[in-house]
Amino acid sequence: MAPDTELGEFLSSVVDLSAQRGADGCAAAGLICEISENARMAPAKSETPLPRDLPVCRHLVGALSQAKDGPAAELAEAIAALAGKLRWVQNPNYVHDPNMRAFVADYAYVEISGPDGMVLSPNTALGLLLIGPENLYPPHNHPAEEIYMVVAGEAAWQRAGAPWQLRPSGSVIHHEPKVIHAMRTAAQPLLALYAWRGEIGTAARLV
Repeated sequence: MAPDTELGEFLSSVVDLSAQRGADGCAAAGLICEISENARMAPAKSETPLPRDLPVCRHLVGALSQAKDGPAAELAEAIAALAGKLRWVQNPNYVHDPNMRAFVADYAYVEISGPDGMVLSPNTALGLLLIGPENLYPPHNHPAEEIYMVVAGEAAWQRAGAPWQLRPSGSVIHHEPKVIHAMRTAAQPLLALYAWRGEIGTAARLV
């Protein structure tokens, strides 16, 4: 386990929840469990990334409050304990795109394990995505395989041009490499755990 108590408890919570969902027959949750278990055994960085909030972080407390009575309650509690140590960032492909200004103003993610995370993992990544209310994450893709688990926020998700689907807390969403997908929030912010494996060094791009 990572030596940092809050970090170790977060990773253990991810392992427990994803293992539970995997036992219920969700194969994609098993991938999250595998990635988070490996992260729990990986070495922590000697110099952890400096914490940083971005404007969307004003929604984090509310999102975690929404999760307290749902299936991801224990994970939300672990995120709350770790929140002060997180370094929130944004995809540079979006930051430099003038058409993405509205989205970028209310979105961020944090890599907890991975090449740039609090835990070193060269081939997989695990982190959190936060999107504010009434925001559209336009269709995009990336070469990495991706699995999301919704912590809070009943957002609509779209995959490969199929109809939008509402996915409540506890839902697991699997995106194969290069599949086009999008998300759309309504009155609630979206907080989701993500796991990447494969070609994780290439950031997502709009399509």
